[in-house]
Amino acid sequence: MARTTRYYVGIDFGTTNSSVARIAVKARRSRRQPDVAPEVLALQNGYGTKELVRTVLFFSPDGRVMTEEVPAFEQPERGVLSLKRKIMENRHYTKTINGRVYRAEELVGLFLQELLRQAELRLSMIERLVLSVPTGDRHDWKDVLLAGAVRCGIKEEQVWFVDEPIAVLWDYKDTLVRRLPDDAPVLVFDFGGGTLDLAVMDKGHSLSSTDPAADHHRRSLIWAKRGIPVGGDDLDEVILRLLIEKGQAQGNVVCQQINTELFASPERLGRFREHPVYARLKRHAELIKAELSHVEAVPVAIPPLLPRVDRMGLVGLRMERDEWVQAAEPIWAQIREGLCRLDQDLQANQGKSLADVQAVLLSGGSSQVPYVMDLLEEALPQARLIFDEHLQTRICRGNARYGRDDHEWALEDTVGVAIGVYNHRQGKVNVLIPENSTYPVEVTRRIATTRPEQRAIDIRPMIGKDGAFQPLYRDAQAVACRMQIQPVATVGDYERFSLTLTLDKSQRLQIRAYDHQFDETVGVEEIAWPEEPQLP
Repeated sequence: MARTTRYYVGIDFGTTNSSVARIAVKARRSRRQPDVAPEVLALQNGYGTKELVRTVLFFSPDGRVMTEEVPAFEQPERGVLSLKRKIMENRHYTKTINGRVYRAEELVGLFLQELLRQAELRLSMIERLVLSVPTGDRHDWKDVLLAGAVRCGIKEEQVWFVDEPIAVLWDYKDTLVRRLPDDAPVLVFDFGGGTLDLAVMDKGHSLSSTDPAADHHRRSLIWAKRGIPVGGDDLDEVILRLLIEKGQAQGNVVCQQINTELFASPERLGRFREHPVYARLKRHAELIKAELSHVEAVPVAIPPLLPRVDRMGLVGLRMERDEWVQAAEPIWAQIREGLCRLDQDLQANQGKSLADVQAVLLSGGSSQVPYVMDLLEEALPQARLIFDEHLQTRICRGNARYGRDDHEWALEDTVGVAIGVYNHRQGKVNVLIPENSTYPVEVTRRIATTRPEQRAIDIRPMIGKDGAFQPLYRDAQAVACRMQIQPVATVGDYERFSLTLTLDKSQRLQIRAYDHQFDETVGVEEIAWPEEPQLP
């Protein structure tokens, strides 16, 4: 009987564009199975190479839901532009279309459903779906993504999450980065439509291994990371403001009614983003930005912004690259400040600095802006800038690779932490991991049964610093596990079990147990936590 092909699917749910990659498998992966390059899928409404689709939703009058770019820009009252950014700014974002109120989870679910349909991926094909999130505390966004995926019919346990910089490094292992020394610090510079994610990591031995028996999917340790709330949309809005100012000077009646001071007010700018004039100018600003990445100046001609009010549009204008770069100085200043703070974090965590970074791994469409390259060459003159044709699909490819990883618990990317285990009946056991530990770290603690005829011990892994522990979460669910043990009639005053915690270089946690009374290994299985314990 032929084996059914199933897929590890990675989706980059981007602020401006989204993409889908998959890795085909015919059976559960063996550790000795050679690595397989992900395939980035052509999308029905994709543009350029057909691998990118706009992260927009458009609701037609007959009820169809589409990711059509032009209708969404021309009729913003029926569409949702910058869907990701809107929800990340407001977890409770809603949009009323055709008299119906759509909640954030519904909009995300509709977009994911349409994305999978365009990629011709049936739910029965999907072994695992991996979605990436920007650096930082993004639990709200994870919750919305998970709820949206479940609405599509994907099971919760099939959905994994990974930080976007980790996905970038995961995919770069097949490029020039493997020529660097195994312990070489690399900087991931992921400049997307909504955020700039920075992360410094050691490259990791596994990334350069050509041994098919090696674990190709170990994640390198993150030494420092920063999320900066600027992206390609902000660069577009700099051009958009310049267009309005040029239109005002030209006498355009619509532009003259817009007070450009609204760009300094997040609340007013948020309202303006829902206006048809913003949508039409934004579309042209994106095209101008793309052109200015290749030429020094672009002629501008824009049709009437509001046909019933504006008959002239914007004509005979010229946008110069230097003009745009100068106007975007506040954005460049934020990036410089972010790199400076990243350098400080790196020194505090590892005693290293950005001067030690040997390669910058570029990702995201906004990384193509020439001034971004100039800025990085100025800040890290010793580092090699690495990028290739997958710049805009790097994350979905990395997500698909990550999905084939083993099913261990991935901790938050922190350095110098302590790990705790909460025994539901016995209390908390702290396992201190020294800051300068050599990985993998392995620590063993003894625990005892607490009552006669006890058949199980439920435990919850935790992570924290300075004695402040929080439960370990994966995919917005608290991680818990259970040791099934042999019951005994009496409880001795000795510690019957050895509980061994292993933390590897990729920040994955494994738990093993041994029963000294019966001289046997005890299985540790993951469970749904039966009740919320009171953590000390």
